[in-house]
Amino acid sequence: MIDTISYSPGARGWNSRHTWYPDWMVGMNSTLYTFKNGDLYKHDANANYNEFYGNSTAEITSGTDDAGTADKLTDSTATFNNGSILVDDYVVNNTTGQYAIVTTIDSATVLSLSESIFSSGDSYEISRNPTSVTFPFNDAPDEEKVFKTLALDSNVAWITDVTTDLTNGTIDDSWYKLKEGEYYAFIRRDANDLDPENLSLQGIGVVDTFVTDTLNFTFTITSSVNTGDNLYIMDTSTGALDLIGTVSSKNATSITVASVTTTPINGTSFIVVVKDSTAESRGARGSYMVTELKIYKPTSAELFGVATEAFKSNP
Repeated sequence: MIDTISYSPGARGWNSRHTWYPDWMVGMNSTLYTFKNGDLYKHDANANYNEFYGNSTAEITSGTDDAGTADKLTDSTATFNNGSILVDDYVVNNTTGQYAIVTTIDSATVLSLSESIFSSGDSYEISRNPTSVTFPFNDAPDEEKVFKTLALDSNVAWITDVTTDLTNGTIDDSWYKLKEGEYYAFIRRDANDLDPENLSLQGIGVVDTFVTDTLNFTFTITSSVNTGDNLYIMDTSTGALDLIGTVSSKNATSITVASVTTTPINGTSFIVVVKDSTAESRGARGSYMVTELKIYKPTSAELFGVATEAFKSNP
């Protein structure tokens, strides 16, 4: 495995790891120069942040929003299906700083995105390699703690993922609020957290019949089921969950789902409903917390410090 790491004379240690890999590097007159594939590069020489050796981003010259179906980006001059853009890459609006994830590559000229980020006349870039910072909070490592918040002493908000020895959590950069010069946010659960002990997962009961895309029950369905929730089949012996689909409509005794993934068995399958788990936010619990901050925007970012609020967990 190839790594680029840097040494800090002040800290007397190797304190940074980088996701760009030169063949050779040298510092001269307070400037960093590197060689890559026989070419010489001068760093910090332009405003192309988060781009090294021309292979981190790909520019999209124009875009239109194909509303009414999915959020799509269309560029008539592009060749999206030649491997230069991949699923899970980020598309960044250079004007607004908004970003979305590439969900599918529909054709050479069309991408489907996780959400709409379009505005007339704006330009876009594909970002694959984020700027990231990873560090631990490990005070009193012999105590279980609940980490509730993060505060960033930074000029921008960062996409945040946290992991402890027991749980994990996330903070989207749009969830941060600027308070007294710092970006502040509560740590939320991962949207894909399917822990059956969470309140966001509720049992409905055994399905009576399943016809096409509709589950019918012999009792009145709980009022907690709403459009947009996800239905799962739960194995009551193991707790394993299989997705049926997303609720599109319901009445007193039946639920209709969109795009059926798994077909329930009449009179046997136990059905549960799962809501967006980020709404049930109680922080991250564990003896330590590893925090990763990421930014995909092609702009300057400064980070001076990170703080968290934590208290001892009492079972």
